[in-house]
Amino acid sequence: MKWIIGCFLLNLLLFPLDAGAKSFYSDGTVDNSSGTPNKDLAYRDFEITQDGYVTGHIINKSSHPLKSVRLDMWTTNRAETAILWRKTLTIGDMAPKGEYEVRERYSPLPDDHSGVVFKFRLPGSTNFRNAGTKD
Repeated sequence: MKWIIGCFLLNLLLFPLDAGAKSFYSDGTVDNSSGTPNKDLAYRDFEITQDGYVTGHIINKSSHPLKSVRLDMWTTNRAETAILWRKTLTIGDMAPKGEYEVRERYSPLPDDHSGVVFKFRLPGSTNFRNAGTKD
């Protein structure tokens, strides 16, 4: 038993848990411009890679296509008191149950990847609508 505990502690010294750890806040629902959750869009598996990229997927959960999708994306600290990085994503049209893969350059890299909070919102200026609706 002492040998197992010793190996575990040695492992922690050589490979810290937060080195490349995925954020606890990597999945969620995209917000409307008003701050309320959007019923059609979600984000999954977001993380900051060791080589300096934000990666993840935007998902159309609905059974209808979405047209002209644009999202504001940003990261904050755990307390959500500071914006660390921001970017506007122009996704375009999304198929029903479709996914959009995100890979964007991220700088500066945080010390604790697991403490980064990912946020997504439809901009107020976006004319977000179902592809099948008439104007």
